[in-house]
Amino acid sequence: MTTPVVFLLTFAACSSTPRAAPAAGFRIVTVDGAEIDVASLTIGGDGSVRLSPEPSAAVVRRLDDLFRVTPTRSDRPAPVPPSEFLLADGGTLRGRLVEAQRGASPGGAPARERAVLAEVGLGDPVPLPFEALAAIRIASKKTPETVPAEDERSFRERLERRDATRDVLIALGPDGPSVWPGALESLTPSGWAFRVGGRTHRGGLERLYGVVLAAASPTPVRPARIRLACGGDFSAAVLGGDASCLRVLASFGAELSLPWTRIERVDLTSGRVRYLSDLAPAKIESRGFFGHRWPIRTDRSLTGDALRVGERTFSKGLAVHAYSRVSYTLGDEYDRFAAAIGLDARQPFEGAVPLEGHAVFRVLGDERVLYNSGPVRAGSPPKEMNIDVRGVRTLALELDFGDDLDLGDRGVWGDARLVRP
Repeated sequence: MTTPVVFLLTFAACSSTPRAAPAAGFRIVTVDGAEIDVASLTIGGDGSVRLSPEPSAAVVRRLDDLFRVTPTRSDRPAPVPPSEFLLADGGTLRGRLVEAQRGASPGGAPARERAVLAEVGLGDPVPLPFEALAAIRIASKKTPETVPAEDERSFRERLERRDATRDVLIALGPDGPSVWPGALESLTPSGWAFRVGGRTHRGGLERLYGVVLAAASPTPVRPARIRLACGGDFSAAVLGGDASCLRVLASFGAELSLPWTRIERVDLTSGRVRYLSDLAPAKIESRGFFGHRWPIRTDRSLTGDALRVGERTFSKGLAVHAYSRVSYTLGDEYDRFAAAIGLDARQPFEGAVPLEGHAVFRVLGDERVLYNSGPVRAGSPPKEMNIDVRGVRTLALELDFGDDLDLGDRGVWGDARLVRP
């Protein structure tokens, strides 16, 4: 495996001309749950933050004080059937392959560096090193209706069991998927080259379903998750920004200046925050209305999908089923607990009868009720909570039965987090 090369592909800097159109404003969420609407913001290279107008109540001085930044205007391009570039950081970019200039490797990378060049909604095409990719699913002229389910199943199975020593190419075939282990040498709009043993095979994209890349060394953890207006997301380090654009160093090595109109939101990982899904519970209680014991899942839904309440998804949180009580032992380092709560209204499997969940969320501190949601129904938008937990030794999250036994009571504690002062 070659050593990754950092690509410095910097688009127009925020201060350059012509300037990108500024966003119409921003919704700021602080780590302790306060929501602030501002006209503009400035992020310094040292992590300092300045909001305008400056809020009178919440204190925001650094990126560590921020949980989420959402521009109030984002440009959503018309949907197209894109290829998918699944990143090693867990993100996904959607777009299309781009042909590199003759005689040059993607993005000017050294010839030994394996990479593809792609247009993924970031402005100019960007080079994506193979080391930063988990897999590539090719769209071409294929649609979900024309691709057999077994090809997708084969792709997913190999993605979940990535090998550190070889890539896997999956092609469509009349008798099922053809699976080749080997090494991807190149992938462009005009075709692919894939080495199996001592021989290089070549082909077009018409029958190529996708490639699962060899698992490389773990990529550095980036403190921000950039969610694009076109649907993609990736992790990045924030380098700076102003009202017109945000400068980041992406997990795939490109330094980018992104207009805020291309960004749906930015989720930030603060040193002041500890997610409950990253902590081991002190105690878990779970029992259905008729005695069935339901599982507790972290960072995924009870069916293994993304955590979701209404139209909102969460990358962090807990999925539970009534009745459940999950307890944590706290030290003296936290002063707030915040989360977004609600019921997952999706059908648990295709063809299932929709169930109208109805439940009650409670938060207890040392057996004292700190928060009671009242009745919550499936289909309702998430409710935000922000609770003082100073002096609390044991924090318990409880999901109780509502009016309809436990039918459809699949609860989500989205972004459940403890906040240090």
